[in-house]
Amino acid sequence: MSQKKSIWKKLLPYFMTGMLTGITLIIMLYALKIYPFGDKAYLWADADQYFGIESYFGSLLGKNDIFYSWGNVLGGNALAELAYYSFSPFNVIFILFHDHMIFAAHFVAYIKIIASALAFCYCLLSTCDEKNILIKATLSTCYAFMGYMVFYGWNTSWMDGVILLPLMYVGIRKIIQNKNIFLYVFSLAVAVISNFYIGFMLCIGSFILYVVQLLLSDGKFADNIKKSFIKYMFASLVGVGISAFLLIPTYLGLPSDRSLTIFDLFKDMSFNTTPAEILSGLFTGQSNTLKENAPLIYVGMFVLILDILFFINKKISFRKKAVYSAVILIFFISFENSFINQIWHGLSKNHCFNYRYSFLLSFVLLLIAWETCQVLKEELPPKEDLLKAVLILGVILAFVIQNASDKINILGISLDILLILIFITAFSLKNLRVRKATAAILSCGVVVSLACNGYFYLKDIRMQSCNTYGTNKAMMENATETINDDSFYRMDKSFSLGRCDANLFDYNGVSNYASTENVENLKFLKKLGVRHKWMWAKYTTNTPLATEALLGFRYILTNRENAKGYEAIGEGDGIKYYRNQYALPVLFPVNDFENFDLDELNDFQLLNQIWASINGLQEDIFTPNTVSNTSHDGENQLTVTVENTGSLYLLIPSRSSYNSFKVTGAGREREIRYDDASEVYYIGEFDRGESLDISFAAKDGNFDLDSISCYTENKDIIYQNSQLVNQQNLSIEEKSSSHLIMSYSGKSSNIATTIPYDEGWTVYDNGKKLTIEKNWNNFLAFQLDDADEHNIELVYRPTGFGIGSKITIFSIVLLILFEILNLNTIKNRLRKKRA
Repeated sequence: MSQKKSIWKKLLPYFMTGMLTGITLIIMLYALKIYPFGDKAYLWADADQYFGIESYFGSLLGKNDIFYSWGNVLGGNALAELAYYSFSPFNVIFILFHDHMIFAAHFVAYIKIIASALAFCYCLLSTCDEKNILIKATLSTCYAFMGYMVFYGWNTSWMDGVILLPLMYVGIRKIIQNKNIFLYVFSLAVAVISNFYIGFMLCIGSFILYVVQLLLSDGKFADNIKKSFIKYMFASLVGVGISAFLLIPTYLGLPSDRSLTIFDLFKDMSFNTTPAEILSGLFTGQSNTLKENAPLIYVGMFVLILDILFFINKKISFRKKAVYSAVILIFFISFENSFINQIWHGLSKNHCFNYRYSFLLSFVLLLIAWETCQVLKEELPPKEDLLKAVLILGVILAFVIQNASDKINILGISLDILLILIFITAFSLKNLRVRKATAAILSCGVVVSLACNGYFYLKDIRMQSCNTYGTNKAMMENATETINDDSFYRMDKSFSLGRCDANLFDYNGVSNYASTENVENLKFLKKLGVRHKWMWAKYTTNTPLATEALLGFRYILTNRENAKGYEAIGEGDGIKYYRNQYALPVLFPVNDFENFDLDELNDFQLLNQIWASINGLQEDIFTPNTVSNTSHDGENQLTVTVENTGSLYLLIPSRSSYNSFKVTGAGREREIRYDDASEVYYIGEFDRGESLDISFAAKDGNFDLDSISCYTENKDIIYQNSQLVNQQNLSIEEKSSSHLIMSYSGKSSNIATTIPYDEGWTVYDNGKKLTIEKNWNNFLAFQLDDADEHNIELVYRPTGFGIGSKITIFSIVLLILFEILNLNTIKNRLRKKRA
């Protein structure tokens, strides 16, 4: 055989796999009118998060770096965010095509689907030669379009784990066979680096698969353990150790309230789902929602029939059946039991997207199907086995219909029945040529059923528009061009494409949504009038001018009229651009540092105290108005008498339970939707002596009108304070997103910032390291030494990055030394054999 034919023979299974996977993907995308076959983006649920953070990753060749992002809420740990969402090796595509994000995002999603199929094909090829190519390609396509991949396809950071699992499985086998550990170490390390969350689940899954392969290996179980356990544990530690540069700072950067102790989990032990709901995932078109989804274990009816035949076939050993039965049982118990389920999720609170490790069971089901194929290639199953398999399927289906009818799709079940008929026909034919033709038809049927399952999963999902992104991108580019300001500042906007627009469009803002956000920072900002719910902060026009000025929002983009007196500098596509002449810099000198008892101050009193500490001016920015409870005839109403001319704001404690409230009086009428994510609401501009009525529509009785207050904001005092700060001789330069330089010559030695406090910051004044402290309960601050001129540097490195990097280097050195020693051992053995 020529060298070219030999290479082609080796590549043919991958080519066939790629072709079947590509055809399945095209059918599904075309049917759903998803990019590039329509305006729908393969982005839904939390994909707008990933889109924004992936865009930040794509901007790393500029000033942005992997350590700190000003697109987070006022700025935050970028390394933890990237590790949680976007540290996949595939994401280099976002750097190469950063100006074409729609193309890049879809290319990454689609290439990962194909890569997962190729990885599984490699896994199958590692067990035998290149024969049975069509079966290998079909099973690999089933892996790429398992329910998990389709339903969570928008969540591309989870897909790396799916791709690496087959490689990890082969790596474990190599360890047991006393071969090199490189493949296992590589796949485990990249899995944890790509997404430490899924990586954690793979670590648990790795141990289960290691035990499975030990039990199924030739020889005694005890002997196999002695030969491989230390090597396996060493390889696992090295793999995790290589990821330490990312793993340690990410773990330390996660919000503390997300983790649970074993005791917390044990106290909340309950049943998550039912056996019928789990089994419903085996059939085409399972109905799911993000909040209440059942485990996603779909691998197609073809695989399910092979799995049933595995347990029926008498030629397959009892040991194999027992081992795989135990593994399936482990996953079923994990799905049902909340205690075990939460352990799989890293002892963290699981909000939506349940059973994120369910792809591991799908992988096992496909391994079982391959075991069946290995037996059936020698002898076809008897008709009795086929009838038994169909009967068992019927019992499972009847059980699901009886107990989880809301989870099944009748059309999907019909497709499954059709595929079963084709399967039985293919295995009943005696003529070899006809059987091969029927096998090809069966493979096509599998492709169609997989594509249909994807269609059923996604047809009712509301997806984002590619054109909308293009419109928003053009609008932001026009705004940036109009603003034309290269200095370091913050800005934000009152409209959004997604929840991570600051990272998506590369500006320094307050609006962001990420599971790695600093929760204490978000809670504090809510007391300053910034909308906050869960891990999401969002700029709105309700934000007081005093807050916008304090946080340094030099520019505001809004689709509403701005009554705060800002300078209008342009507009485009119905969006107006304003310059905030009151805005403070991000770092500035203050009279005093001060921390407050937040339980003793409401939102406006807190702002008064903060502004008073800046220049020592004691005149309040916010003054209270007279509020009277004038409820009557079942109507909940307050009457406000304005005591001072200015901007009127309502303070409603977020624990209240309203739908909306309506403002009337002083010749104006306005209805405002209530949202407990906000506490502060802008009412309008009013003169002293005016009166207005505010009526409330309540959801239930859980409210207290007497807890609501109303304050007037005085712009003149804000302007006076901001002028005193802005007249100081200081300048700020951004060398990179984690490195700021400030030049300052002034009297005050106290430098306050509106950078969220983080121990990862190191501050130098004229080369000397300073001690950082917390100011205003939330922000970074530091005190300068006595000097006329100050050259201040702020450098950010996430806590744990230093020690993590050292562990990574040490782990790589260990791996190299181990491989060298292992290679020398192999050479010595060969020499002895030759001698």
